Amino acid sequence: MKTKADLVVSVLQGLRIIAAAENPSAEDSALIQAAYDSKLAEWRRRGLVWWTNTDATTQEIPSEVFATLSDLMESECAGSFGVGQDMSRAEKRAEENELLRGLRMMNAKPPSGEVTPFSSF
Repeated sequence: MKTKADLVVSVLQGLRIIAAAENPSAEDSALIQAAYDSKLAEWRRRGLVWWTNTDATTQEIPSEVFATLSDLMESECAGSFGVGQDMSRAEKRAEENELLRGLRMMNAKPPSGEVTPFSSF
């Protein structure tokens, strides 16, 4: 499990705003956390997330979705840091939809492997 603070560091490192040993500024952290809270609410309405969202230090983000979530938040916050500003809204939405495939696949119910009986009338 990961924290929202871990996500902030991952996003800023992915955008190359901070180096591996640096800590994020309070302003950068607040910006990413606000964007995360907003997107998480949207994704929850769409049935894509199942974890809670309490504070920055609670370990509640599942490890299996952390990389996908980090990529999604990098895409969402890149423009705020002057990265990728040449993308149109349509391109940004297409990128988000492609990245959301990872969350959709994790929400899909896997096959049980049980034999399904066949009956004919």
